[in-house]
Amino acid sequence: CWLDVKTPDFRQATCFCAHSQYQTIYYAAGNKVYAYNPASNYCSPCVTLDANEEVTCIKFCTYENPDISLLISSLTDEQAAEFIARQYDLVVASYDKTAADGNGGHLRFYKSTSPGTSMTLKPGWDYSGFGRIVDVTYKEVRK
Repeated sequence: CWLDVKTPDFRQATCFCAHSQYQTIYYAAGNKVYAYNPASNYCSPCVTLDANEEVTCIKFCTYENPDISLLISSLTDEQAAEFIARQYDLVVASYDKTAADGNGGHLRFYKSTSPGTSMTLKPGWDYSGFGRIVDVTYKEVRK
């Protein structure tokens, strides 16, 4: 239990999540997502969006199926590795406050690297045109 967290914008944070592999807590305040390691007390912005956007949801969509081997049995080794790794991508939803039509919602997937404090936007995993996103559930669909 950390009672007196002293990191930037922590008291203004609106969303929180934790990584299942790294000792990292993520929190969002305004247009930034911060990565915080409570053991080392390291904290840094890992995602910074445009100034007119505010983060509305952050999470990891971990797979709940206990027998994932059935899901990946028809995939190549490369596809299976990509599929397994996707549950460790940080999903960031935001809303563009200047959107006049009410469709300023964005959804982006970020790849994390050890120790979880660095995030990279995944090419092709940036979606827009939604309303205000408050939660996300991800399901892989293969054809």
